[in-house]
Amino acid sequence: MSTPVKGTLFLLKVGANVVEGLNKYNKQRTRNTQTFAVFNRATPWAITQPKEEKYSVGGLYMPGDPGQAALLAAEIAQTPITITVLPDGVTGFSQEVYVTSRTGDATPDGYQEVTYDFLANADAASVGGGELV
Repeated sequence: MSTPVKGTLFLLKVGANVVEGLNKYNKQRTRNTQTFAVFNRATPWAITQPKEEKYSVGGLYMPGDPGQAALLAAEIAQTPITITVLPDGVTGFSQEVYVTSRTGDATPDGYQEVTYDFLANADAASVGGGELV
């Protein structure tokens, strides 16, 4: 019998550094298809494009955290970095990504928050036998 994985176990690493303060994670994998109508064919030709993987992580802004500092540096320099996603804290995958955007959010009566968006730059590799989810 399978059991659900608690969100409290989730870890995101940049190199050896765990990114602290996160409370949101989203991964989207899409593959666009273009269709072309052609003569003497009842259905259009369909051409499938390469898959695209996008991520978004967010949480509390922690300027002294080495993990968040690495994400910010990669976004500013527009250089790829390797992230490791461990849904259960132990197994998962690593993948080279670009940090495509950083968004900050603040309110007078709460903590400041930050969101980072990623775009995969290479195929994912299993870590500890984890699934490429």
